[in-house]
Amino acid sequence: MVLSHHERWDGSGYPEGLHTEQIPLGARILAVADSFSAMVDDRPYRKGMEPAKAMAEIIGASGRLYDPQVVTAFQDIAGTPRKEGFMANTSLFNGPQNRLQKDLQATEMA
Repeated sequence: MVLSHHERWDGSGYPEGLHTEQIPLGARILAVADSFSAMVDDRPYRKGMEPAKAMAEIIGASGRLYDPQVVTAFQDIAGTPRKEGFMANTSLFNGPQNRLQKDLQATEMA
């Protein structure tokens, strides 16, 4: 999955030039999340962009760089971007899939 997260929906990515459904679903999801994070996070050489602008960039590249279904799901999950922890509907993450985060928090507190 990590190997393929720089592959692009239109085949312009690397390392293998995979396209569309050839790219593993996990890598397609990771590509959107990684790109969004890279856009909004501050770097030593630049300030991160506003989440709404980053979301617009992702949406604009849907069907070219990113799987359109993954982009739609990302929009649905992310809701309205906010600077302070961009998830508008965190209740979606209170299920068993959130166990790793809870385990990490418990480890930090111990």
